Amino acid sequence: MTGADFLRFVASMRKAKPKLQESLIDRFQLSQDDLSHGTLQNLGIIQAFFHQPELLILDEPTIGLDPLMQEEFYRLLREMQNEGKTIFFSSHNLPEVEKVCHRIAIIREGELVALETLEGFKKKKLKRLQFTLSRPVPGLDLPGTNLVDHNDLSYEYLVEGDIQTLLQRLSTLPIEDLTFPESDLEEVFMAYYRREE
Repeated sequence: MTGADFLRFVASMRKAKPKLQESLIDRFQLSQDDLSHGTLQNLGIIQAFFHQPELLILDEPTIGLDPLMQEEFYRLLREMQNEGKTIFFSSHNLPEVEKVCHRIAIIREGELVALETLEGFKKKKLKRLQFTLSRPVPGLDLPGTNLVDHNDLSYEYLVEGDIQTLLQRLSTLPIEDLTFPESDLEEVFMAYYRREE
């Protein structure tokens, strides 16, 4: 039995609409005679969407998918969201979470430690500061920051305090190069873990 045959059997058991069935088979290219890991992953995704559920619970659904299938999966998720479906999406791939989720929960050791909209988390993003000094500065201390990395004359900090006070202090240092790189969701996530520790 091919993956497509198996899928048609499952669809008939669930009384899926034939048009939806064929559309999903085409979108996720389920026509191979073998059931490789990627094909099985596609099959699982199609099975989850066949009966047009009001609630979807997906755990690491894109593992094993090639980039084109991932993009197709994201399009399908957006369609479901636009139809008002509720989707619980579990993933360790934080850029993916940022791409597809509206609300985010952070779970640590089985306990919910944060629940926020994506916009709320973006507002909480920590600022990163990277700079290189032209000469050593003994006892370097920056207000409202936590040192992340230090290598010779190069430093990286997470900024949590008042930016104006920090800028005043930086203006007194022999800085050769300075950047405030864009933070991402992963840094917010790690900040929750550091606070707990």
